[in-house]
Amino acid sequence: MLDFIITKYGSVDTREMKHFILLAFYTGEEETALKFEEYYYKKMGISVVPYQKDQNGHNQLYDVIKDWNSKINQTSTYLYDSYKEIEEVVEHYGR
Repeated sequence: MLDFIITKYGSVDTREMKHFILLAFYTGEEETALKFEEYYYKKMGISVVPYQKDQNGHNQLYDVIKDWNSKINQTSTYLYDSYKEIEEVVEHYGR
């Protein structure tokens, strides 16, 4: 369905990938399945982000997202800035 919607009704600019898809692969599938998926999704402007499912199968996705969350929180000041803003609003509430 995604293929139909994008290729029939949308114009795809493949120079800039604005969408991403997480796909699970077994080690060794990089030259076959992964390359095919990258080729397929690139036409729709979607970049494939692979992760290995050798140890935990599709449950590995939980660990991937947990790891990303940790890395994002270490490099981004968004949570700190948001918390600081909330504290300031609460402190000055009603003044």
